[in-house]
Amino acid sequence: MQLTHDFMIIARCESLIANMGIEDAIERSKKYAEAGADVILIHSNKSDGDEIFGFLSRFRAINKKIPIAVIPTAYDQFSTAELQEKGANIIIYANQITRSMLQAGKNTLEAIAYAISHDTGISDISEKHCMPTKELIELIQENKL
Repeated sequence: MQLTHDFMIIARCESLIANMGIEDAIERSKKYAEAGADVILIHSNKSDGDEIFGFLSRFRAINKKIPIAVIPTAYDQFSTAELQEKGANIIIYANQITRSMLQAGKNTLEAIAYAISHDTGISDISEKHCMPTKELIELIQENKL
């Protein structure tokens, strides 16, 4: 149970990831809530949404109060509103920024490799993939990085 606004316990349930099923996830999450968890975080790697929506529906039938967090990496076709309508209170977009940075880096490296192999020079090719240096310095100065 959250005793201060400075600290909370988020209980992450991996039953669905471990293929132990919705019933196991429900039982574990009930125990987490009874033990004082402030939030239940449920995760699924199934892309159709059936598993996560099944959990949300069944868990909400027995506990309407505790917030539930979801991480829709595998089922990202559902909007935030849809996830909330189904019973999620917190939606965590966990790795999209990291994955997009890696893709951008890969694209730039491929452009540089192409330029080197075709002896064309790299400045024009790599710079179009980069944040302008001036903007980078401004973000650093504003303590946003």
